[in-house]
Amino acid sequence: MLCEVLRNAPVSAANVFGFLHSKSIGFGTNVDLIEKIHNHIVMDSKNLDLVFSALSDATRRGILASLASGERTVHELTSDFDISQPAVSRHLRVLDSAGLVRREKRGRETIVTAATETAAEAAHWLTHYVDFWTVHFDQMDVILTKQRERPDGR
Repeated sequence: MLCEVLRNAPVSAANVFGFLHSKSIGFGTNVDLIEKIHNHIVMDSKNLDLVFSALSDATRRGILASLASGERTVHELTSDFDISQPAVSRHLRVLDSAGLVRREKRGRETIVTAATETAAEAAHWLTHYVDFWTVHFDQMDVILTKQRERPDGR
């Protein structure tokens, strides 16, 4: 029933929490479940797509690595890569639209800094799935080990 609601409605915290509050679906007051659902929708799908799309390019990952040591000008970033300044600017637009960098004009220069909050949200989203699958694979390992230990192999 919850899956149908999530599949048929725009996914938002208000929709999920409203559904859990209005329906008795056997979860009781399981705060862990509500927190897990909330963590899935903290970073909406469109933003997550933008982040992973931006990170799919090696040059953009390199730009973020360069920004790890602090703010840089577009000119400084251009000198780090064997591409033109307009190409670096296009990469920066993609990173900016994904929320991974911030650009600020100071006089004639554009200063670029890493926006770590968005990357941290994406990392949190990934960590949840790593934890989820680790637990499930561990459970499967226990089941398979018990099956191997049985004399009849069942």
